[in-house]
Amino acid sequence: MKKDRTDSTETASSWAKWRPLVFVAGLVFLVVIFPSIVAQTPLLSWGISQATVDLHGKVTVESASLGWFSPIVLKGVEVVDAEGAPIAEIPSVRVSQSLLGLIGNSANLGTIEINQPVVHVSVSQGQSNLEQLLPVTEASTEAGDGEPATVRTYRLVVRQGIVHLADGNSSRTWTLEDLSADVDFRELAVPAPCNFSASLRDREQIGVVQGKGTLPTGSGDAKFSVVTKGVPLGVAELIGARTGQQISAQGELNGQIDLVSSQAGPSVLCNLEASGIQLRAINSARGAGWNDGTLRLTGEIGFAGSHTQANQFTLTTDWGQVLINGRIPTQLTAASSPNASPGQLLGDQPWELRGTIDVARLANAFPELLQIRDDVQLQEGRVTLNLANHLEAGHSSLRAAAVVSNIVAIVNGRHADWQHPLELSAGISMPGDQLQLDSIACRSSFLTADGKTNGPQTDVRFSIDGNRLASDLSRFIDLKGNQFTGTLEGSLQIQNLGGGRVGLAAATQGTNVKWTQGSQVYFAEPRLQAQLQSTVVLQNAALQQIESANASLQAGSTSLTAQTSAGVILSEDTVWPIKLQLQGAVAPIWAQLSGLIGFGDYQVGGNGMVLAKLAMGTNQWLIEGVNVDLNDFSLAGPATQINEKKLRVEGNALVDWAAQHFSSKQFTVVGTTISARGTGIDVPLRSDATASGQLAYRVDLSRGVHWVVPPQWLGQNRVGGEMSGTMTLSSDTNGIVLQNSGQIANWELLVPPADSNGAVQSQIQPASASRQTLSWRETNLLYMQSLSLNHAEDTLAVHECELNCSALKLNARGGVSQLSTMGNVSIQGQADYDWAKLSPLVAAFIGPQVQIQGQRTSRFQWTGPLWDGANSAGNSLTISPAWEAAGDVSWQQASLFGIPAGESTLSAQLRQGTIQLTANSPELSGGKLALNTQLLLNAKPIQWQVPPGRVIENVAITPEMCRTWLQYVTPIVADATRVEGRFSLDVERGLFPIADPIQGESNGVLHIQGAEVRSGPLAQGYVMLARNVEALVQGKPAAAIGQDSASLLTLPPQQVRYRMVKGRVYHENLIVQSGTVQVITSGWVDANQQMQMMASIPIQDSWVEKAPWLASMRGTALNVPISGSMHQPKIDSQVIEQMTRGLIDNAARGAIQDGINRGLQELFGPR
Repeated sequence: MKKDRTDSTETASSWAKWRPLVFVAGLVFLVVIFPSIVAQTPLLSWGISQATVDLHGKVTVESASLGWFSPIVLKGVEVVDAEGAPIAEIPSVRVSQSLLGLIGNSANLGTIEINQPVVHVSVSQGQSNLEQLLPVTEASTEAGDGEPATVRTYRLVVRQGIVHLADGNSSRTWTLEDLSADVDFRELAVPAPCNFSASLRDREQIGVVQGKGTLPTGSGDAKFSVVTKGVPLGVAELIGARTGQQISAQGELNGQIDLVSSQAGPSVLCNLEASGIQLRAINSARGAGWNDGTLRLTGEIGFAGSHTQANQFTLTTDWGQVLINGRIPTQLTAASSPNASPGQLLGDQPWELRGTIDVARLANAFPELLQIRDDVQLQEGRVTLNLANHLEAGHSSLRAAAVVSNIVAIVNGRHADWQHPLELSAGISMPGDQLQLDSIACRSSFLTADGKTNGPQTDVRFSIDGNRLASDLSRFIDLKGNQFTGTLEGSLQIQNLGGGRVGLAAATQGTNVKWTQGSQVYFAEPRLQAQLQSTVVLQNAALQQIESANASLQAGSTSLTAQTSAGVILSEDTVWPIKLQLQGAVAPIWAQLSGLIGFGDYQVGGNGMVLAKLAMGTNQWLIEGVNVDLNDFSLAGPATQINEKKLRVEGNALVDWAAQHFSSKQFTVVGTTISARGTGIDVPLRSDATASGQLAYRVDLSRGVHWVVPPQWLGQNRVGGEMSGTMTLSSDTNGIVLQNSGQIANWELLVPPADSNGAVQSQIQPASASRQTLSWRETNLLYMQSLSLNHAEDTLAVHECELNCSALKLNARGGVSQLSTMGNVSIQGQADYDWAKLSPLVAAFIGPQVQIQGQRTSRFQWTGPLWDGANSAGNSLTISPAWEAAGDVSWQQASLFGIPAGESTLSAQLRQGTIQLTANSPELSGGKLALNTQLLLNAKPIQWQVPPGRVIENVAITPEMCRTWLQYVTPIVADATRVEGRFSLDVERGLFPIADPIQGESNGVLHIQGAEVRSGPLAQGYVMLARNVEALVQGKPAAAIGQDSASLLTLPPQQVRYRMVKGRVYHENLIVQSGTVQVITSGWVDANQQMQMMASIPIQDSWVEKAPWLASMRGTALNVPISGSMHQPKIDSQVIEQMTRGLIDNAARGAIQDGINRGLQELFGPR
């Protein structure tokens, strides 16, 4: 036992000695095999993913060979974009450096070999798949913390590559085949050797591109030569796709181009020729395009600092030629300093730029490029340009000439020409390093200009005839609706004050100047005067300082003046101190500016004065001393209408663009409609700043309602009252908080009175008119809102929104998410209302025939996007299909157009722009109402749709019904003083405009369960008609017929079809019984209660038995036309009179005739 214990102890002691060695050996082994572990496990994919995390796509590797001392080899490399579309497939990538070598020197990548890569490039408008794949990076020369970025050296070798090029717009493809490249950046002290070759295939056409030379590395001169042999020009379609211009191109390119980089700058040596060019714009139906054309580019051009050096650089096409030769200053067009040296302005060596363009050939090939009209075909026209600088007596002298030769064309089949369109010549010299305008002359049909320098002063005078400009150009050019009229004459004086100081004085006068585009007027002024006076300082051909400037514009009796209040030194942080003053009428100046700044739909008027001091910097605008004093101010636009007899505005403001911040210490607005005073206003335009301030206001609602509600929406309804309240701005964890509370004293809503039939009259009179009805009035109406705006979350929270008065109490909460994009609203609320106090409002809009009683509480909700579909155009309001809302309205009892209704609830639900209305089967006058209708809000106008089915079930007829809607379907009951009976109504189709229901369309069946009618003008006419017919049958005078039996009309059980269309309600075969006489009517009644009907009285067999002389009329009927109005019906008496004359054939019937005549007199004589 003891020995075993001893052996065990010795073994443990031996393991303790070897344990560190085994651990180290295991660790070494793990390090040695670690690359293999990475290559064979998901660690490889994880590493690739981390290395390419910035790519907008995914890189996968099928397998890898990694070792500490062996080259790195990746196989099966695939690159796809974010949508999974392939970008590249590379069978193998080999890096000559080992892992140990890269760790020891990460700047030396060795040789990178890419074998048989296949790359897919797709180009579409504004982008390509490679641009989308690569992350947007900013160039940087430092790696961070001020340390220089590591410059890596490598050699890149590509073998047997293929690049598929595709036009994403047209599915056209090209292929670069046999792509080989070898560029060596291992020695940065010398230019990098580079070789390149590939074949470009376009369908059956194949061309070769080869490149050889060196690429710039920052040391030494480099030259890379590219040779093209039969390269297809169809690949130019990719350039069109990238720029959004779809073109079709054919042809081939041959020649050589050398790209040179030297210490003097980059340069290009060209000898290229494109032949067999076929080029046209795909989306253009006009023009012949470029057919079988040629383009040749020869010579050398380089860019060196402030100069361009050209050696016979020439561009020649079928349309003309441009030649550049010599050392040309690149700042030529911007140079204007009298103290600048010749080398900076005109150049210190001779140079020339000349060219010609055959405008007729170019226009016929691409008419849309020059905006040529559809009916114009140019036959002649050429533009010639010459610029040449010479050295004369040791100083530079520039001569310029531009000529547009006579334009000849066929316009709408007729010959037209434009003689002397434009001739311009100028001479500029620099004797003694002073810029001098020797002469300038311009002659054309619409423009003349002359000028020259005399000592230190240069004078230029010009005249522009806008009428000739528009008339001459519009004959050939499509001006896109632009029209120019009027004349301008002016002058420009440039005074050399010495020391680089230059005085400028410009003045112009215009007569009947107008610029319009279609109906949009950008500028219109009968008499216009503008002046500018300034002193500036120039140095080295650049504007350095503005010592003073004063500009004025005089339009009619209105003047606008702007002047600097201090000198302005131009820099990146320049602040412009400007004083602005407007004196006179606002409208003339606004008319000139509104179209230019995009507010052409708004009209501004008023007279007075506007003063302001501005300090306008790059990041801040300080506005001080604002003083606006205007009379008869007006602002009218699509959504507002403001009229102020007197308006005064005083205050200041600061707009900090860098900090996104607006503030105003104090401002006041005083007018006849509104008065407001703001103090300490601080409004952030971003989320991480605080807000503060207070605004007190007073608004006369009778005028101010049009500031926020378009007049066409309100119509001629009027609101009144005085609103006064306070807005307070603050900040908390929710963001910017706005609290607004106040009251409206003497609130009233005035709407037009309803006519006698309950319809609201379409023409509403002003509030002051005697016929205007006071619909709703509140002595004091309280309101309160609490909102918070959170920029970071892009939300607006409605914490509380209340409206409180004697008739209505409204409370709502909710918010708006995605405020800057969709504006998704979610609002819930509750309304408490008293119908007794709201009844005047209901009566005004619907009519006095609707009376509702009860105090009720209803809930409502609304969700949907604000900016996606709730838009208005003019007086049209479109409801977004995405809006959803729900609510209900209830009452204790009501009288609906003469139908007594019991307690009920009307539910409304908005979806897809339609409100579904459903009532819980309320009892109506002993019957039932089945209400399940729809309001089509996006119909124009809004429509009320009644689905097929029974709407009214077994309802008792009341005199109130007879005075409203029922009289149109059954005219006999119009204005009945007594009526008994019941009816039901089946609607087969119903669609009614809400604003004017009588103009809708409907048809259906009125089921009369039996009724009796007394009195009413039309009913009385029916009674008299029946009495006279019965008198004829009995051979008695009408007065002898008992009135009790005939004065009460009976409507037997029957079904009467009706049809409503174009403001008329038609009925068919309405049966009315008066005593023994039956009258059947058909016809129509219109919205004005005018009617055209035919009353048919069947000849009964019982009559023939009593009066055999009626035998010839057995089976027929008397047809009596009825016209006039329901209040004054006109029943045609000729039928009965003719019948009577036929029956009178003896003297015995003379007495009867006397009685009948008296009866007819009662019926048709004046009452």
